[in-house]
Amino acid sequence: MDEKIQGYIKRYNKARTDALQWQRTLEEAYKYAIPQQLTYHFGAENDGQSRGYDVYDSTLPDALISFVGKMVGGLTPQGANWLKLVPGPDVPEEYEEQVARSLHDQTESFFKFLNRSNFYSVMPQAYKDWAIGTAAIIINEVDNDDNPLHFSCVPMDTIALEYGPFGTIKTVWRSFENFYLRNIEPQWTGAKLTDMMRRKLDNDENATINIIEGTVWDPNTELYSYIVTSEDGHDVFLDAEMLSSPWVVFRYAMYKAETFGRGVVMDLMPEVKTLNKMREDLMKQNELSINPPIMAFGDSIANLNNIRFEPNSVIPVEALPNGNPSIQQFVNRSNYQIAQIEMDQIRQLIRKMLYAEPLGGIDSPVRTATEVTYRMREIAERIGPAVGLFQFEFGGPFVERVLHILMKRGLISPIIIDNKLVSIKYESPLATSQGLADAAALEGYHAQLVQMVGPEAAIMAYKVDKLPMWLAEKYGVDPNLINSEIEIAQMAQSAAAPQINPGALPTQQIAAMG
Repeated sequence: MDEKIQGYIKRYNKARTDALQWQRTLEEAYKYAIPQQLTYHFGAENDGQSRGYDVYDSTLPDALISFVGKMVGGLTPQGANWLKLVPGPDVPEEYEEQVARSLHDQTESFFKFLNRSNFYSVMPQAYKDWAIGTAAIIINEVDNDDNPLHFSCVPMDTIALEYGPFGTIKTVWRSFENFYLRNIEPQWTGAKLTDMMRRKLDNDENATINIIEGTVWDPNTELYSYIVTSEDGHDVFLDAEMLSSPWVVFRYAMYKAETFGRGVVMDLMPEVKTLNKMREDLMKQNELSINPPIMAFGDSIANLNNIRFEPNSVIPVEALPNGNPSIQQFVNRSNYQIAQIEMDQIRQLIRKMLYAEPLGGIDSPVRTATEVTYRMREIAERIGPAVGLFQFEFGGPFVERVLHILMKRGLISPIIIDNKLVSIKYESPLATSQGLADAAALEGYHAQLVQMVGPEAAIMAYKVDKLPMWLAEKYGVDPNLINSEIEIAQMAQSAAAPQINPGALPTQQIAAMG
């Protein structure tokens, strides 16, 4: 075995061992949050099988659907440019507007191709994974200039992550169990079957193999090694270098040196499991009330080990006194109200944590516009830390990968996101809440200034020529619709020029003016 491949196999085994430590935690979270999703189980024997049969309460799956809807609309809304390319801090001030307009056109091209892809059909599942803790998507290039982007959401049970510099995730391993040999070359461009594998395929068209796919970051060259090999490393199907990683891995929250993230669903697990157990017990109690056990007289000795207290069961008892019937139903005197109240409180907490019904149910009183704005701002503040990590781990790698594919195919002008000359600014509803807060702060400041010094003096306190572009940035307005500072200065100069009324001038002066 090649020494490099041997080293990669060791790294994969270490990463896979670390990933398996998360198996029980993640499997439990997926069981209650997405009962029908297959995790940590492989093989055709699981296909088509019923799952989630022991999940008795659907509050979490239902609230998770609402959470996903809010994240789609709040972070990556379809039909809107939820981020834009903007001039970085190193752009000279005199060229800033010109660069901003050019980058606006590049942003439009970016979203033109993104909207043609399957991105918006993949993100809902990615947001479910994100709420649990970690999400991973792959961005692949397609040989089609009209639609060159293809997105895939990868199940967490198939990947292993390496903890990178400063806690970033740059090296990703993926495993394929019982992968058909006939699909290796079609799935990975440039992959070649070894002679032994080709003979195996010739003998059996349904031959399978366990495969490891690795995208390994090299900090020295700042390139990625992309490898596809058998699980033991003896058969290497692809070994190449890449400028850009197809992986985008993003976490809800990260702690210490953990590779996988911990999401709001994990935080809710104690309440979810308690609610599920209470619902199970309540269902059993309801069944006992509907079909209670029967107490029947018997003159034989009962074996307590054989008695089953369950619906429609028959329980032998001693002779009933006072001429009571020898067969009668068991009376269940349980009080369900306390349990029901506690269950409702847990359900309310789960919905609150996942931002379901922030304004109340459909039958709730109508909210004022001010209250609606306040509630939505409260959501933005509560989810702020998760959104910040989302923008860091998702936004940068996502934009760089998409731009890499578009530039490689000559569909967009060369751009380098270096946060010096070109930066990324998020324009999604949740991301722009701070911009709206800045605009509201300016409005409050201006109102107070007007009361103190009057409107004319208040205007003199501002750099009026910079205000339009500043407000446009805060509200996410297209800069092409706003006059530049030079244009504003020219119009102000024209407005300030003295206006001559010919009727008020002597005839000699009119003649002198021609």
